[in-house]
Amino acid sequence: MTKESGTIAEARPVVPAPSRRWPRIPHRDVVLSSGALFGSTAVTSVLGFAYWSLLARAAPPEAVGVASALVSALTLLGTIGMFGFGTMLIGELAAEPRRAADLIPASLLVSSALSCLLALVFVGGSRLVSPELGGALGSWLTVTLFTAGVVLSAIGFVFDQASVGLGIAQVQLWRNTWFSLAKILFIPLVAVVGGFDWVIVATWVAGMAVSMVLIAPGLHRRGLLAMRRPRRSALSGLGWVTVHHNTLNLSLSIPRMAVPVVVGGFLPSAVTAAFYAAWMIASFLYAIPTHLATTLFAVAAGDRASLARKARLTLGASAAIGVVVVAPVVVFGHQLMRLFGAHYAVAGTGCLVVLALAYPTQVVKQHYAAVLRVEGRVSRAGLVCSVAAVAELVAVTAGAVVGGPTQIALLQGAVLLVEAVVMTPVLVRAVRRGGGARAALLDRLTTSLLPRLGRLHRVRTAVRLAQLPARVAVGLLARHWPRDPRTIVFGAPLGRFGDNPAYLFLAAQEHFAGHRTVWITPSRAVRDRLREAGYRAELRWSRRGIAMCLRAGAYVYSSYPNDINRWLYDGALTFNLWHGIPFKRIERDITSVATRRRGVAARLEHYAYADEHHVPDLLLSTSATVSERCFTSAFAIPRDRCVAAGYPRTDHFRAPPDPGGMLPLLSDRALWRRLSGAPLVVGYFPTWRDNHGDFLREGTGLSLRRLAEVVAGRGGTLLFKPHGNTLNAPAAAELHTAGIATLEPADDINAFLPLCHVLITDYSSVAFDFMLLERPIVYYVPDLDEYLASRGSYFSPAEAMPGRLVNEPADLYRAIAEIDLDAPPDRRMPQVRSMLWADNVSGASARIAEHLKAALAGRHRP
Repeated sequence: MTKESGTIAEARPVVPAPSRRWPRIPHRDVVLSSGALFGSTAVTSVLGFAYWSLLARAAPPEAVGVASALVSALTLLGTIGMFGFGTMLIGELAAEPRRAADLIPASLLVSSALSCLLALVFVGGSRLVSPELGGALGSWLTVTLFTAGVVLSAIGFVFDQASVGLGIAQVQLWRNTWFSLAKILFIPLVAVVGGFDWVIVATWVAGMAVSMVLIAPGLHRRGLLAMRRPRRSALSGLGWVTVHHNTLNLSLSIPRMAVPVVVGGFLPSAVTAAFYAAWMIASFLYAIPTHLATTLFAVAAGDRASLARKARLTLGASAAIGVVVVAPVVVFGHQLMRLFGAHYAVAGTGCLVVLALAYPTQVVKQHYAAVLRVEGRVSRAGLVCSVAAVAELVAVTAGAVVGGPTQIALLQGAVLLVEAVVMTPVLVRAVRRGGGARAALLDRLTTSLLPRLGRLHRVRTAVRLAQLPARVAVGLLARHWPRDPRTIVFGAPLGRFGDNPAYLFLAAQEHFAGHRTVWITPSRAVRDRLREAGYRAELRWSRRGIAMCLRAGAYVYSSYPNDINRWLYDGALTFNLWHGIPFKRIERDITSVATRRRGVAARLEHYAYADEHHVPDLLLSTSATVSERCFTSAFAIPRDRCVAAGYPRTDHFRAPPDPGGMLPLLSDRALWRRLSGAPLVVGYFPTWRDNHGDFLREGTGLSLRRLAEVVAGRGGTLLFKPHGNTLNAPAAAELHTAGIATLEPADDINAFLPLCHVLITDYSSVAFDFMLLERPIVYYVPDLDEYLASRGSYFSPAEAMPGRLVNEPADLYRAIAEIDLDAPPDRRMPQVRSMLWADNVSGASARIAEHLKAALAGRHRP
């Protein structure tokens, strides 16, 4: 800390340097942060158990029941009063810890003011919520204690989460430890003053106040007390981020905090006390995946590339710890409840067992939220979890009306199970990314067991069918929404920035003068990268993103309308810039057994995936031959709606190599520049297999390490990128150690094709693009006969593969070792290029832009 500033901004005492005592701990960031959070939970749960056990003997059940409802209410209001600032601080401080001096004071000021206001509003309407709660809040003393408790809770919660974002979660551990001890030490007041509910609340509030005082010396040593005066400008630009985080936080927290309040409003106080005891034990269990998911967000927010690896770790830890702690609770539930008293055991044992068995659903739910936070899709997570929260509260209310604690737990558990089914696909996609032994094992499980059982596909289909009524209603609205022909939205699969739409979008300033062109993506990283480069980009479910999707006169995408927004495209002109000339059969032309459905299942699937079957208004092609032989049948589209104009992604092939105009397509500019100066670059870009055949890993024949050695023997570099659907590709770290240059998922292959002197591929459309460069192609097709028999093709190998075909790894190594870069290309290549590209070898963006503008003008002509 400097004397001039008096802040923590210049020095960084807040963030401890890596400890030399822990140099060899794998995943040190996750272990230490989650360890502190677990320690906090263990301390507060154990001491909280002691606290309520002692109160159960020091005060009558009726007073404990009312006090537990008041404590739940003030905790809930404190959580709401955070208004998302705590979670926002985790993400922002994990990425930029030096902003703590500005962000923390401003966030504490706003959250304390909001929580105070919420407390007063709740007090005013408490009699409408519950006569018992209204009566308990009838005196000024109780109101004062309650309001102070809400404000202190909000301040404590915000500061706890800020410490997690800064990587010093031990701060919140000590604060919660002092809080838990202090409130127990105040219990004698209950015996002295009397077993009134307001006295119990006073011990809770006093414990929070004491914890703040006792933690101050430690905060002072870390520099956390020397902060700048709160300034509104510190939160500039974080408004909507905080709102989205708050929505998600509330949807996750309200069920947990509000359920005891709802139960207290319908059931007698003695029964409420038993339910609260069971709920407290279950909350201890649920805190395990909650803290691991919070740690996942804090760690991956500052290093998004680690999401898959860290998610596998936290999910595995949640499952392992859950097995250890849930089983004893289920087996010894009656004995645990009896510690509170005989009445508690009779009324609450069944409820506790059901709540404990719901543990796996909480693992899924908490990690679902964490993954979408890291991916920048907080608004989507908030929407899904808000619907889930409402469903849970409805189920709890129904259970309280028709039965007791056990019925409440059963109905809520049923809702949680449905939520887990809906959310699981997001987690499956997240953990598939990356590599390593655990990833390979998970991929094999996912691609063998789940397809065999049909579970994952059935789950996704069920979700789509459940959404169908809402999709139809929204589609009708979008169809009649006024469209602006001068607004065009673009998008690509999986939220990335790439392929034909990306190249056309980059050329928009030249070819779409007077039009507003906007890139739509679910990825905040993509949005930020484009904005930094000076382009318009919006998140799919952000307020502006929705507005753009509703107003756009045209949707330009490379696979399906879902590349942009499948809910809002009705009424707009759709232009599919399909991602490559197909060698293998695609869409409606696929005839393999694995892709065929018949009967009722086929009809249901057709309705569920109607947006994927949408016939576009225009479809990009490269020649009349490609339109007639491939696209008209694959997309059930008339020939006159196929625009044979070439591909924007190959326009730069004729220009001198320059990454300047392609920066948003590159994740690593240094790699591009290194390869541009290499004497030999051999690109290996294979497609995927419908059966996910394992043809890329060591021990299966082909050795990428051996191939890289062959290329290096000629003074070159092997450049590798598997297809995005390939589940068995080697890990990036494994490839790096072999000296292989690996493209990231965000890298667009066509940005690197002009740097390649030789291409190795199989049935991928990248070969047809590479032909425009008139350079050698080697086709490694070890499964040629099997592939053609199962998937089918539009062209025969002799007709469309002008290059050397090899079936064995040894032949591939030999072909690369012997290839003559100065020899003329395969004599068949000009003929194939003419058939597939006609005269559309360059200038595609200009032709497409003119065609699209003319189509929009005709569609919206007065």
